[in-house]
Amino acid sequence: MTMPTDLPVAVIGAGPVGLAAAAHLALRKMPFVVLERGLQSAAVVRYWAHVTVFSPWRFNIDTAARELLQTSGWSFPDAKLDSDPTGRELIDNYLEPLAELQSISPFIRYARDLSCLCSSRRICLLSNSPFRTAQSRAAG
Repeated sequence: MTMPTDLPVAVIGAGPVGLAAAAHLALRKMPFVVLERGLQSAAVVRYWAHVTVFSPWRFNIDTAARELLQTSGWSFPDAKLDSDPTGRELIDNYLEPLAELQSISPFIRYARDLSCLCSSRRICLLSNSPFRTAQSRAAG
């Protein structure tokens, strides 16, 4: 069975992993939509923004995200690559600039509660048929 190519890939969440996935899709010029429950990118990271993460910058910056950011003029000092950022530094210096890129920003849907992810054949995350999303505006 061949997959339809006109449907967007649904990326769940606009945190570090979701934005990295969006960057990979954007570089490949694949249609996508990012569904984020929060009102802004990295909503969950903001809860622990005061905490220092356990891995240095070099392990927190995705290669596709870096490529997209660098084409927009973003640069990161190599001297900091071995330091451990706080959640706030991760947001301010990486996640927000990534979410604001023209190749990603228009495809993020904020305040979305994802209540169902299913295919036309069975409710399952692994399927050979397209998925449907049931979403609504998050309360609050």
